[in-house]
Order: sequence, then structure tokens, then C-alpha cells
Amino acid sequence: ETLITVAKSLARDISELSIGNTMTSTIEESDSDDEDDELEQEIKDIVFLKDLLEMYVNFGRGTSGDQIPLLKRTTQLVRQKESLPLEVNYYASPLLTHISSINNNREEEGFEQWRINALVAILVVVPEHVESLYKILFNSELSIQQRMSLLSSLALSARELRGLDDKQIHKPHYDFPSQRLPWDDGHSAVNRIEDIPVMDTITSSDISEGTTVWKSQKLAIQDKMNSGQHKNRFRSVASSYFYPLVHGWKNGINLGSFDQLFKSHYVSTLRIIHNCAYPVHDFETMTYELDQIITEAQSQGIPILE
Repeated sequence: ETLITVAKSLARDISELSIGNTMTSTIEESDSDDEDDELEQEIKDIVFLKDLLEMYVNFGRGTSGDQIPLLKRTTQLVRQKESLPLEVNYYASPLLTHISSINNNREEEGFEQWRINALVAILVVVPEHVESLYKILFNSELSIQQRMSLLSSLALSARELRGLDDKQIHKPHYDFPSQRLPWDDGHSAVNRIEDIPVMDTITSSDISEGTTVWKSQKLAIQDKMNSGQHKNRFRSVASSYFYPLVHGWKNGINLGSFDQLFKSHYVSTLRIIHNCAYPVHDFETMTYELDQIITEAQSQGIPILE
């Protein structure tokens, strides 16, 4: 009977311990969720790239939390400042470094897609900083996934700069400044723009015929935005995109068991950039270099995607 009593007592103690552990675990998970919510709100409240960069630094120092909200905020904030690129230009290099090297420690779904979006946003606003991204690609210790994402961001930013649209790239549009005063919900402002007529250019024939031309200011702004959507901004930076990849190939690439996978994506990226470069002045030279690389890749058994 004593043994039975002891066994029952021990079983009860274990049961209580299990409940206690479950309660402790639940409390810890709840605390963790609260901290994540606070961190996500803190990220959403960021309006300056200086503070955005500081958040990346904090994650690098061990701050725990989901990083996708930070990548999303980077995409939004950088594109919001597209018409004011000086701030983006100042912080572009360190931002590219941190975005390229962060790890998906929490295995967040869609992480790489948002990494690519953040990198593309920076390159589209300040494409001259593609040189910074190449330094990271060729000189930094990166995983195969990080390298593949960098190549994807190069190809997709080249296409956007060329005036092509890719649905997987997030392109939020803002009327700067995007944050309104508390009393202004934005709707009344839109109505005011629509209601206020703006006199367009009046020709001599208009005057002689006694006609007056009116045009909505909102439509004028929209026309201006639409006219720039298909503008070729890539031509001026095509060489900066293309030739570093050529030199990188000629210097030799060896990623061990991932070599064929990486080189296949590498050549595909180079082909996309080559296509976007037309009609740059040295397109024939680019074509020759690309043909040489494709021939060499085929001789190595590298699958070339059409």
C-alpha cells in the first residue's frame, strides 16, 4: 500500500509539473507574441532610412523577431522617396549590405521574395549603386540562396528600369508626403484637386475662336506619372550592370555542389540584362561577350534556360 501511495503521489506530482510547464510555455509564447507585435508596429512607424538601417543593425546584433515586416517597410519607404533620392543615395550601400546578408532564421514564408523586392526598390531608385551590390556578390561570404536572390534582384531591377513590368515586384505609389495631418483623411483633397480647373496652354487659334481649354489637375498629374512608366532608364547604367557579371565569370566561379545551379541562374541573369540593354551603343560587344559565355557554359554542361 505504501508503494501504491507513493506511486500515486509521484504520478500527481508529474501531472502538476506537466501542467505547470504548459502554463509556463503558454505565458512565454504570449510574451513573445506581444514583443513581436510591438516590434512590427515599431517597424511600421519608421519614416527615415537612418532608423530603418538601425533596425537592420539591431537584427544583426541579435534582436529576435520576424524580418519580413522590415523588408516590406524597406520596399515601401524607399519607393516612397523615389522623387527625393538623396536620402536613398546616402544610405543605399549599407542597406544593400544588410539586406543581402540577413538570414531567414525563423524560416518565414516569402522571405526571399521580400528580400528581392527590397533590393530591387533600392536599385530602381538609385541604379548607380549596382556597383555596391556587385561588391557584395563577389566579395562577401554569402549562402547559395543569398547569391541567387542577388542575381534575381539584378535581373528584375534591370527589367523595371527598362520599363518592363513584373507582377512579383511590389510597386506601391504614393503622393508625397504620404502621411497626412489628423484632420485630413485624403478624400477631401482628392475632390479639391478634381474640382479645381487648371488652364492649359492656349494657342492663338483658341483665342481667335473664343474657346478656353480646361484640364483637371489630377489628370495632368496622372498623365505625367503614366508617361514615365515605360521610359528607358536602363540605357545609362546598362554597362554597369552587364560587364561586372562578364568579368566575374571570366575570373572563375566555383561553388562546389551548387556550381551548376548557380551558373545556370548567373547566365540567365546575364541574358536578361543583355536583352534590356538594347539599343545601347556597345550592344554588339555585349552580344559577343554573352555568346562566348554561353558557349563556355554549355561546354561545362550548364543547363541554359531559354
